[in-house]
Amino acid sequence: MRRRIVVLLLAAAGGAGACGNADDAGGGSPLPSAQIQFQISDGTTAQGSGPIVMAVYDHGLVVDDVLLGDLAGRVALRTWPEDALVGFDVERLLNGQGGEHLLRLTPAAALDDRWYIAAFDSLPARVHVSTPSGQDGVRFRPDSHPRVMSVQFCVIADPTAARKMVIGFSERVAGADGRVLLSIAGQPSSCSQYDANEAELYFTCPGLTPAASVTVSVAAGVSGATGVAMEPSSFDIDLARLPAADCRLFTPPL
Repeated sequence: MRRRIVVLLLAAAGGAGACGNADDAGGGSPLPSAQIQFQISDGTTAQGSGPIVMAVYDHGLVVDDVLLGDLAGRVALRTWPEDALVGFDVERLLNGQGGEHLLRLTPAAALDDRWYIAAFDSLPARVHVSTPSGQDGVRFRPDSHPRVMSVQFCVIADPTAARKMVIGFSERVAGADGRVLLSIAGQPSSCSQYDANEAELYFTCPGLTPAASVTVSVAAGVSGATGVAMEPSSFDIDLARLPAADCRLFTPPL
C-alpha cells in the first residue's frame, strides 16, 4: 500500500467563503470543534477513480496546517467490506478557493468495479465527521451500479402543509419518471411528482403523517449513468421509527 501526502498552502481567496457558512453544514458543539464533510454521499456509485474530497470546517477550533497534516495521516482507502488497504495519495489545501480547508484522497491506480470505503482510522479530540450514516467515512463504487440511496419524508406537524417525499439515487439515472410508487398502510397513495433532477425525484404526498407505515417501490426500467439497469427494489418504512425531524431520512442498507 502506498500513501503519499502533498501539501498546498494557498492564500485565502474570499474571506468567509464556505467557512463562513460552516454552521449550515450542521453540527456545532459547546466546546471549540472542527467538522469534516465528505463531498460525496455514502453509497455513491459511478464515482470513477477520481479524488474523494473532504472539507474541514472550524467551529471554534483553529484549522491550520498542523491539524490538516494530522488528518491527512489518519484517512485511508480500503476495499469494503473486506477492509484491505488500497494505495492512495492525500493532498491538503489550507485556505483554498473560497476559504475552504480541503483534503483530497486520490487512488494511486484505477479502481476495480467493486465497493470501497474512504474513512478516518481515528480522529483528534473535538474533530468530528458529519455523515448521515454516523460512520467516519463514505462507501462508494467507481463503476455504474444504480440504487436507491435515500428517501426523505417531509412530514411537519402542520396539517395544512404539503407532505413531500424525495427519492435520491446513487448516480445519474434515466427512466425513473412514473416508476416510483408509494403505498401508505397498504393502500396506494395519491403522490404526484412535481420536480426532478438527474439523481432525485420530488413528490407531493398529502396522505403522509409522522406515524405512517409506507412502502416505497421502484419498478424495472430505470438505468444508470452508462445504461446499466437498476434492479427493482421495495422498502417497508415506519416513519415513526426514523429520527424525528421536519424531513425524516431513510437510508437503505448496502
